[in-house]
Amino acid sequence: MIDMDKLTTQAQDAFVDAQSILKRFEQNQLDAEHILLALLENDKGLVARIFQQLDIEPRELKQAVEAALAKRPRATVHALESGQVFITPRLKKLLDEAAGEAERLKDSYISTEHILLAMVETGGGSQRFAAQAEPDQK
Repeated sequence: MIDMDKLTTQAQDAFVDAQSILKRFEQNQLDAEHILLALLENDKGLVARIFQQLDIEPRELKQAVEAALAKRPRATVHALESGQVFITPRLKKLLDEAAGEAERLKDSYISTEHILLAMVETGGGSQRFAAQAEPDQK
């Protein structure tokens, strides 16, 4: 699993919240979008403020992530009852990239900012959501 001791308190909270989101969508494969949604649902968190500073409406981005998660397969009843959660290879790669960002910035812990930077760096689904929410060019 994830070494929670290497995460800041806010990053730890995001993973706990992501697991709740996983249950809400009746899934058992924790992925980058679950983490992104957890970060966005924290209205007082830094990530939501970063998107607001970029004129990206967090509410619209949350809706896009929720819609994508709703399309993913649900876990079987047995899998849900067992409470077993799997981390996707994509999330593992994201966490490795976030750890690299923290190291590059000479930070001792992986923070939500490092996770967001890693989402942008690694591309994939979470980067696509940010691109969808970009403000209109005037």
